[in-house]
Amino acid sequence: MRQTRSKPSAVRRAVVLACLCAFAAGPAAAASYPERPIRMIVPYAAGGSTDNVARIVADGMSRNLGQTIAVENRGGAGGKLGIDAVAHAAPDGYTLLFTDSGAMLVNAWLFDRAGSNPVDDFETVGQITVMQNVLVAHPSAQLATLTDLVALAAKQAPIYGSSGTGTLGHLAMEMLRQSLGIELVHVPYKGGAPVTNDLLGGQIPMAALTVPTAAPHIKSGKVVPIAALSEHRTPALPDVPTVAEQGYKGVSAALWQGMYAPAGTPAETLQVLNRALNAVAADQAARERLVNAGNEVTGNLTLEQAAGLVKAEYEQWGVQIRTLGLSVQ
Repeated sequence: MRQTRSKPSAVRRAVVLACLCAFAAGPAAAASYPERPIRMIVPYAAGGSTDNVARIVADGMSRNLGQTIAVENRGGAGGKLGIDAVAHAAPDGYTLLFTDSGAMLVNAWLFDRAGSNPVDDFETVGQITVMQNVLVAHPSAQLATLTDLVALAAKQAPIYGSSGTGTLGHLAMEMLRQSLGIELVHVPYKGGAPVTNDLLGGQIPMAALTVPTAAPHIKSGKVVPIAALSEHRTPALPDVPTVAEQGYKGVSAALWQGMYAPAGTPAETLQVLNRALNAVAADQAARERLVNAGNEVTGNLTLEQAAGLVKAEYEQWGVQIRTLGLSVQ
């Protein structure tokens, strides 16, 4: 009796067809991202330097992606509230984090971050700007140089404000304290806007502010610059001397801003976001807005380069914080 091969059953054909469709759906689904508006959380109050950069980025990326990116401010706990919210969000590309290296990498060593880790719980989309910090005073404080500050410290510990514990402004001031050999009293705020408002109102005599925040008030005469808390003078404030130029050990605590997504976000989605972010950095109009606000534009990092930067700086800040003797709060 001759055996014959049976034809594939209808069930088998359906299974094969389903598998082929599923295989083809992956790239198609990625190609359609984003299909709806995106939420971008900033872990600071509205109006600060990082928030301002975030809004320029959101505006540019919204045009690049064809979908609205809505900025949501969620300040508090050194950025923990906003950062943890993104860490626990669905890894689908529709909840993103835009923050600075102070909140993301420094505060991870200073606060209880059981809810998230910058290396393990996030995918780094990219970097776009770097900004420096500057020490400024209210005119009534009668402080114009570091020599003035040291003289005041001989009588009483000077008070200064920052945008929060563990921010780069705070760390720069801790470095300055060691460099000058004086004591300082730190008053942390929940973002750059509130500390700036209190400084302008004379509620605090002195503050470490980012250059974008401080520059317009320096130029208007509302605050007095004491020192650039950086290795070199910033282009936005070329007349403000560094700590080293005033005869003390130099201070450097550069702050950079970047974008993150929850760990597990598809690689194709991350590529879309990375390209859109780098496109903002390359756009002449966006660059002018960022530079005019006192930022140094970087961008153009690949996903791999951005992830490597985060990992390296996270480890470096751990060493620096232990050296400064700062404790977890």
